[in-house]
Amino acid sequence: MEAMWTPRKTEIEESNLFKFQQVISEKYLQKFPDYQSFHEFSVKKKDVFWRELIQYFNVKYIGELGPENLDDGFDSFGWFPKVKLNFAENLLQAGKKDSTALHFFHESGADVKISYGDLRESTQALQDEIKELIGPG
Repeated sequence: MEAMWTPRKTEIEESNLFKFQQVISEKYLQKFPDYQSFHEFSVKKKDVFWRELIQYFNVKYIGELGPENLDDGFDSFGWFPKVKLNFAENLLQAGKKDSTALHFFHESGADVKISYGDLRESTQALQDEIKELIGPG
């Protein structure tokens, strides 16, 4: 199957994933000539990869990072058992108020951009409406 789209070299090198890859490369003296080699590292050294990712991307959490993984099973969840985090908080924290958080294109021609500021407001409004209905977990 032929790829429908391939990023240009500059797009790759400006991506957060590429920048993270460079940090890992320097820190662990590993060479990653392509995405596949970095993916292989993330699978073979998954504990290191995920700990470094959490630190690099400044993921907010409560608890301790170690141990990273207690269970590799498909049916159970053994990752970071001593960590609690809020996905919405982490996804919304970095964007500047007027920067685009979501950009939607539709085949009909609809082109909608939602800023981080608007998304934060909508998320807060939803949280206010449902907070009494949902508990921790």
